[in-house]
Amino acid sequence: MKGEMDGWKFLRELKGSADLNEIPVFVSTAHDEWEKGISLGAKDYLVKPY
Repeated sequence: MKGEMDGWKFLRELKGSADLNEIPVFVSTAHDEWEKGISLGAKDYLVKPY
């Protein structure tokens, strides 16, 4: 993601919203930061290449 908000910030804000926190999020990235993704509320974390 480009701009002021990166994917981690987006995930934090989504999961911090009472209206949106039930939306399941699957992280798909080349970075192996599984623990960070799960701790922020991701349902699953996929590392490229699959």
